[in-house]
Amino acid sequence: MNIYYIKQKLSFKDKYMIYDINEKPVLQVTGSSSTVTFERIFGSLFSIGHILQVNNLEGEKQFIIKRKPGFLWKRYDIIIEGDTISVNQNKNLFVPKMYINARCSNYLIKGDILAKNFSITKDGVEIAQISKKTLSLQDIYEICVYEDHEDKLAIAILIAMDNCYHN
Repeated sequence: MNIYYIKQKLSFKDKYMIYDINEKPVLQVTGSSSTVTFERIFGSLFSIGHILQVNNLEGEKQFIIKRKPGFLWKRYDIIIEGDTISVNQNKNLFVPKMYINARCSNYLIKGDILAKNFSITKDGVEIAQISKKTLSLQDIYEICVYEDHEDKLAIAILIAMDNCYHN
């Protein structure tokens, strides 16, 4: 099991770090600056598309999260090691849920009604748990990944989920 933290300060920039359990930085997230302001203001209604790239501390690309252009319901492509995984927001306003279309497995992200706690399941088995800390001036997430080989995908899903429900 691996535990990671994401701490985002309130900003119009998409640039923040992902930390391990010892609060040591392990990954950096950066967004395409040309669309960040637009997405922050109008992103809950419609999107012109947005790209987030996640690099290790040496600057090597680990994965990319692309928000697709669209109206109201959010859709993302996560690109990891050449594979594209589609993440689609459920069209239910009361229970946050996202479906993931991957080549070999069925994933589901399901959250509580406030979109603060989520579980990620793969073929019906929980592989990660996400929780958002409340009463803070910054977004702080903790993700516990139970399957070691699912770290990148679980972190990418967390970033897409944050972008979908809390930006």
